Amino acid sequence: MVPFLKKFFPLVLRKAAEAKTNMYCVYDSQVLTAFTSSLYIAGLATSLLASRLTAAFGRRNMMVLGGCTFLAGATINGGAANIAMLIIGRILLGFGVGLTNQATPLYLSEMAPPKWRGAFSTGFEFFLGVGVLTANCINYGTAKMSWGW
Repeated sequence: MVPFLKKFFPLVLRKAAEAKTNMYCVYDSQVLTAFTSSLYIAGLATSLLASRLTAAFGRRNMMVLGGCTFLAGATINGGAANIAMLIIGRILLGFGVGLTNQATPLYLSEMAPPKWRGAFSTGFEFFLGVGVLTANCINYGTAKMSWGW
């Protein structure tokens, strides 16, 4: 985390070094707040519009658009050289999440055979949870690695 803070949030890192409390309680940065909340605000705004877009253009088209938007955001975040790129990438990630989280359950419910409809819908949510758990376990396991991941 230190290399990331050093590159994108040096002021936050300096404040953390001067703090006498836990370093997670001293972040007071509007840029860091914008970075963190940009994904969630974009996802919220998109999810409010996604139902109308899905009805107009179709579930599969919205899933593809959401996936492409998410891929573009991940690519920008992966190659980010400054904070503006990070925020733009997270906004695109939020757009992708907002579109796909609205369109995919509908698509699964409509395309699944009646016998398996509940399993498909529940499976979607289950595997989202598995993905979040896996990502957190990877973050926990790699947090102390010296090579900076």
